[in-house]
Amino acid sequence: MPTVRLAEGLALAVLLPFCFVRVRRSDAATGLFTAVYAGYAILPMYDRWQAWLAALLAACCAVLARRGLVTQPVRTAPDPDIAPPTPLDRLISAIRNPILLLALPAVFGAVALGGVGLWHALWHGLLDDRLAVTVNGTAAAVFVGGLVTGLILRRFSSVTIGRAQAVLGAGTLLGWLERMLYFSFLLAGQPTAAAFALTAKSAARFPALQREEEGLAEYYLIGSLSSLVVAAVTALLTRLALGMAAL
Repeated sequence: MPTVRLAEGLALAVLLPFCFVRVRRSDAATGLFTAVYAGYAILPMYDRWQAWLAALLAACCAVLARRGLVTQPVRTAPDPDIAPPTPLDRLISAIRNPILLLALPAVFGAVALGGVGLWHALWHGLLDDRLAVTVNGTAAAVFVGGLVTGLILRRFSSVTIGRAQAVLGAGTLLGWLERMLYFSFLLAGQPTAAAFALTAKSAARFPALQREEEGLAEYYLIGSLSSLVVAAVTALLTRLALGMAAL
């Protein structure tokens, strides 16, 4: 539990300033807010110099993330006289990546302060058969399910994938999210929630489908129902493998 509080607290300390308009307006407010929250999260448990360093690192990462997310530079046309970016420039740009800046304090704090207990917890998690079965089921439902759905659409739908994506948008990402929701709800034994997710998606897509040709509605129905069937079968097999009732 202390390691979880440590990692969560440091990650939230970097993220929370962006939730408040007045805080994210300046570097000083962002850094101060992050330092105070990080101190609250870890200093009561760890009275060591690494804890103070982790709080300071979180504040610096929050300020850098703010400069990359809130203060966006004005984009101009590339100047042919300017030399292309060097490997060092690319490295600096990668270091300022918001995702890395969010994770860095949590990783540092967990490694520097969590110590051996963290590695034992990670190792036991890797050895957990139930977790492995759940991860395998999730990967099968989300990613392999996308492959199966794509093959079904190519076989039975008259609408090309390019035409469908032009109207329906980010089909691959939405398919991943859709099957993730179905699988999660069904694995938790909540088929009603899965049905609600399908209904909500259909209601959101209905106006776009009304304006297009008839074959597109068929494409949408085949894709949605195929995703639901794949997620349902995968969730059923995962529940049985975990020793749970079918539903």
